[in-house]
Amino acid sequence: MSKALVTVLIATRNRIEDLKVTLNRSAFLLNDERVKFIICDDNSSDGTYAFLKNNYPQIQLLQNETNKGIFFCRNLMFGNVTTEYAITIDDDINFVNEFDVKNVVDYFKNHPKCAIMAFRIFWGLELPDNLISNEPIVKVKSFGAGGHAIKMSDFNSISKLPEWFKFYGEEDFMAIQLFKQGKEIHYTPDVFVHHRVDLKKRKKEKDYYKRLYLSIRSGCYIYLMFYPKPKALKSIVYSFYVKIKDKVLKGDFKVLWLLIKVIASILYNSKKLLKNSLRLSNKEYNTYRKLPQEKLFWKP
Repeated sequence: MSKALVTVLIATRNRIEDLKVTLNRSAFLLNDERVKFIICDDNSSDGTYAFLKNNYPQIQLLQNETNKGIFFCRNLMFGNVTTEYAITIDDDINFVNEFDVKNVVDYFKNHPKCAIMAFRIFWGLELPDNLISNEPIVKVKSFGAGGHAIKMSDFNSISKLPEWFKFYGEEDFMAIQLFKQGKEIHYTPDVFVHHRVDLKKRKKEKDYYKRLYLSIRSGCYIYLMFYPKPKALKSIVYSFYVKIKDKVLKGDFKVLWLLIKVIASILYNSKKLLKNSLRLSNKEYNTYRKLPQEKLFWKP
């Protein structure tokens, strides 16, 4: 039996049908003895754990007795990884094309400064007709958490994901710490993943405002923890300005309430934000800001 090279990590909660699709399209990895799978079931009530236990005995299952949130799940899974490298995908994300995990291992070995390989991610229910990319590999500022590979020694060199964030922000939380260590994130378009989500429908779902609140809040948390103080304040003010201009002034007054809640959450968690701060110097900040943005695609 070959030694495992890579561990695939998937966190899931109450999305058994999505997970079935993801696993079905990951058969080439599930059948590869060089690949381990760890799935964390975050207290699903739709039979996810039993389904996995009965149908995928080769997968290492972790189960939370109560809903702990995505950051807790990720920390738990990363803590169980015994391979040098890990690949993270979400339960509604699948690989578009098969690939050899040895290529992932070799890429990290040939690029020692690279801590994270950011895969090409397409968001939408239907893939574009043309799946070929001629994009070059480039250093980027951040990555999509639902489709990347990471060198475990680099992950273990930074702080664990802040479980009090609940949701959103993990990419920048990791990326900035790695940047301060001189590590890099490389956009590697040859590995292509599909995020099967209806973006228009998501805006009409009942948890839309909860997601928006958590997104704005986590962004502010990142600014306050990692940006130089004047830059952090400026970034928060600008973020609020955009939301007021694009949403509140166009009649979406619920967003104004969300912004008030964000301010309250910052005050409530001020001690945690201060304790966990690891600010970029002005020079680091300017260098970091010049890096290309992470690449996520919504349109062909």
